[in-house]
Amino acid sequence: MRRIAATGLLILIPVLVFAANAHFISGPTISEHNGSLEVCGSIAGLGNQDVTIQVSATADVQCVNRGGNPPPGQRQTVSGSVSNLRTENGRVDFCVRTSQIENPCPDHMRPDVTFSDVKVTVIQDGRVVLQQSFQP
Repeated sequence: MRRIAATGLLILIPVLVFAANAHFISGPTISEHNGSLEVCGSIAGLGNQDVTIQVSATADVQCVNRGGNPPPGQRQTVSGSVSNLRTENGRVDFCVRTSQIENPCPDHMRPDVTFSDVKVTVIQDGRVVLQQSFQP
């Protein structure tokens, strides 16, 4: 009888671990910093394993000449991640900064960047537990 109870307990534990419902409880806030994005927030409903948070976004870059006119621009993807974030009671606070855009503009032009399609991916124990897209 004890073997049956122990086996039942082992089957139940993985179900409880995978039943987590990861969700944002704060944010994310999205801000631009010199051609990169910073995404910060709080996520709850996680298990006890460390998490990795990945952020990617599309950057539309226009080169603005001295007359204030934008010739055709370029599209780039920027990304960033932070790994081994320790959860506390199934919750984690984070800030991830993406790489900076590569300035395609000649010296006499300045880049004007518009970010879109910001995607936040949360990975825990090798699996995606939350993935959401946002518009800044």
